[in-house]
Amino acid sequence: MPKLLLILVLNGMLADPSPALDNGVRVNLDPRDDSGQTGLATLIPAGEKTRVVIDLSGAPEKAQSASIHLGRCDALGSSARWILKPLREGRSITLVPASIDTLVKQQAAISVRGSGKQSPVACGNISG
Repeated sequence: MPKLLLILVLNGMLADPSPALDNGVRVNLDPRDDSGQTGLATLIPAGEKTRVVIDLSGAPEKAQSASIHLGRCDALGSSARWILKPLREGRSITLVPASIDTLVKQQAAISVRGSGKQSPVACGNISG
């Protein structure tokens, strides 16, 4: 019995604690307007919803807005379809009321805007 317990404990310790991305999507966030801000958005399935985690490097200390728009980065729709939680120190985590399948099929893009800026400082197209 102790050997079985040891095997179970070690197996749990060696398992990757991060969520599996077998059904997830990674979105590269590329800089816009020479902002120098780059990063990664990770979309993780959560039932009929999607957890969107944004990590942006080169971000200022001030909060930045983020949203998901219909369309691609080179032709974003005029209004955001889903508003994400503001980035604080380059990080944001939001639970969006749409599945990953919906986000991919809508041909959506994640846009990050600087404080008081209308144009994106970083953007990435969602694709499956």
